[in-house]
Amino acid sequence: MVQDEATRAIHGRLEACRLAVEYVALVTPALEVLSRESPAQGKELKRASLAIHFNVAAAAGKSGAVDQSRCYAVAWGSAMDCGAILDSCRDLGALDEPSTTQGKALLARIVATLAELCR
Repeated sequence: MVQDEATRAIHGRLEACRLAVEYVALVTPALEVLSRESPAQGKELKRASLAIHFNVAAAAGKSGAVDQSRCYAVAWGSAMDCGAILDSCRDLGALDEPSTTQGKALLARIVATLAELCR
């Protein structure tokens, strides 16, 4: 791997992790509401939110490009799940419109970063 590509990959992983942590912090209030009002949906939001970060971290521990790409693809799918769950959270009143919009923007940035990492 060329040094420039390696550096870009490291920065991409760090950015994806940072955005994933920011996303989890954003949806934490919704998790608290959902744990009371819709526990199944709360569990799904927590699972999908954490899976983004966990799979990016797992990719860092893989030595082969194929294995890394698979982990990034799973993280990407979890981010897409989170987008759908955000809509439900808004509809249930667990998340307000500004937070939903902010969450969607974070997810868009996460997906864009993961797309770069999957290349």
